[in-house]
Amino acid sequence: MRATTSGSVANYDAQRIETLRNEINVQEHVTKEAKLRAKSEEERLSVKKHQLKAAEREQKANQIGSGG
Repeated sequence: MRATTSGSVANYDAQRIETLRNEINVQEHVTKEAKLRAKSEEERLSVKKHQLKAAEREQKANQIGSGG
């Protein structure tokens, strides 16, 4: 809802702009933290994949070594 006087309209617009700026700042912070968490999760996933490959190689080597 817009106020009817030009001063009030300008004030409303300034408040809306400030609100939007604040919301953007908060969302940027949330997004940055989410990206950091995602990167951490990707690193954890990479470690797990590496562990799996190492375990599979070891299992294969054991099968070959045992004649199986």
